[in-house]
Amino acid sequence: MTSASSRMARLCASVRTAAEHGSSMCHRFRIRTIAFDGSVSDPDIGDTALATWTFPDDWQSVPMTPGRSVNHTFYKAGVYPVSLTAVDTHGARSSAFVNVMIGESFDDCSTPRVIPSNATLPLSIIINNEMASLQGSDPTLQCVLRVYDSLWFEFTSPADGIYEFSTCGTSNYSALSLWNGPACGPYVASACSTGPCASGDGSRMQFTALSGQTVRVQVSKFVSYDAGRSFTLSLSKVDNSATVPMITSVSAMNGPVAGGTSVIVGGANFKEPLTLSFGGSPAAATLIDSEHIAATTPPHAAGTVDIAITDAQGKIGTLSGGFTYFGTLPQRRRAVH
Repeated sequence: MTSASSRMARLCASVRTAAEHGSSMCHRFRIRTIAFDGSVSDPDIGDTALATWTFPDDWQSVPMTPGRSVNHTFYKAGVYPVSLTAVDTHGARSSAFVNVMIGESFDDCSTPRVIPSNATLPLSIIINNEMASLQGSDPTLQCVLRVYDSLWFEFTSPADGIYEFSTCGTSNYSALSLWNGPACGPYVASACSTGPCASGDGSRMQFTALSGQTVRVQVSKFVSYDAGRSFTLSLSKVDNSATVPMITSVSAMNGPVAGGTSVIVGGANFKEPLTLSFGGSPAAATLIDSEHIAATTPPHAAGTVDIAITDAQGKIGTLSGGFTYFGTLPQRRRAVH
């Protein structure tokens, strides 16, 4: 019998995406559902091997069926090393990887992420700039010498007032800039900021807008050694931000559809009594202090949902797309009479 250690190099797993056209093991997409093909070979006659796909965005493991591709939906932007691991009957193991890079759709100025004018403020959005890029049409910022990428947002003010965009407290070297004009220019500069935040990295930018005015917000990285990450962009109306609860973070960003994931929700202006919900489903929640809530996720269908907090006065703070459910809810059995 051959030992597992001496057989390790003889068992081979290979993996590629259905969109692969060469030998590159690194693929960039803006689509979120991708087909993966894989194969396993073992030179020993009569030996068998079982292979499993692992998707690190939600850590799902899917058995590989020879000759069939497997589809996987990535709900969040980021860089994910998808693996195919094979183990044979003697315990020999081999793995192959392909790096899948999922970019935000609003990396392009022509497809900004639109913040609805009827959105409840304050509103927080989790975004990822690992795959963000610069375009030839991106304008030159007035508050920093150079930027290395950009993500675009569009906001139409529902009422006259002072508004604030912020990435404070996110450990992200971001410049915020405000522009008037068409989606991809020509632009008229309105505001630009690389700070200051009360603590930590990030930036905050205040601006005055009239009711119905549409502005374009560019979020850019301005240091070359920042590889990018997921971080939170918040929008608030300055004259009510001191009293409205705001969610800016969650300790776990995904979990099973059955619920039961323990999370810590971070933010500001938390106080009892409060109601916390995931995708509209109430969650068991305990107030730790004015900036932290311990909660357990409720059951919910698969997909990305908002996390919302409501205080005693009915004021609501929302973390848009704050949690992703994966898996399938069990079907209810019908009673037989």
